[in-house]
Amino acid sequence: MQDNPYIDIVFVLVMFDILTGSLKAWKTDAKRHVNSTKGLNGLAKHSLILAMIAFLYPILAAMGLETEANIFLTYFIYQYGVSIMENLDVLGVPFPMPIRKKFEKMASRSDEFIKKDEEKNDKTK
Repeated sequence: MQDNPYIDIVFVLVMFDILTGSLKAWKTDAKRHVNSTKGLNGLAKHSLILAMIAFLYPILAAMGLETEANIFLTYFIYQYGVSIMENLDVLGVPFPMPIRKKFEKMASRSDEFIKKDEEKNDKTK
């Protein structure tokens, strides 16, 4: 487990997401978003994800499912990458137009998927 670069990447991205999220919260024109409860919930979520990886990855690897475990880690790499990009965007870090367009397209697809899923769940209730 300690030789897996995916785990290292997830750990670095979690730390960078915490840093950029904190900076975003303290940005002058975003101060209304500073909320200790939200910050503590975020830290708890990050801690839970890291604990889950530390617990599940060795089990999956021992079962011979290291490829699947790496796919699992890739999902978190993607999610944290998007979160960091959102934070940096709010902080005013410029992105090249092709990256910005791709990011906006991914965000709209994600929003559509979430909306469809919520509508589906509402119908089943």
